[in-house]
Amino acid sequence: MSIKSGLQVRPIVLTLVSLAIVLAFQICGANAKDSPAKIKGESVFKQYCASCHQFGGNVTIPSKTVAGSSKLSTLGVFKDYLNNPVGHMPYFKNVIEDQKTLQALYSYCKTLSKKDIKQVSHEPGYSNKI
Repeated sequence: MSIKSGLQVRPIVLTLVSLAIVLAFQICGANAKDSPAKIKGESVFKQYCASCHQFGGNVTIPSKTVAGSSKLSTLGVFKDYLNNPVGHMPYFKNVIEDQKTLQALYSYCKTLSKKDIKQVSHEPGYSNKI
């Protein structure tokens, strides 16, 4: 390959890499206004919390939602609660001990709204029961 043909390939490769990044964000549901911390917090929530706390709710005790919880008053209160979870809530040491992950999860949980829970709870297939 000559130097000239190598220079022509470079813009094509850069374009393909850029398209791959855009597609990855589209597949993950991210958009331009989502910060990397929100995206990471949402993915941590989906991985560790969403099975019981769909959309910020609580399938075990519907009255004890994540959205609007007093446990979100400060990062310290949130961390203390996660360090000593009650009931059937599991302890996720790796989330609690990684400050960036914990901060991202906390920030994401703060964005959850009780309004969203009510809207979703009326959709077909949604259940507050185990």
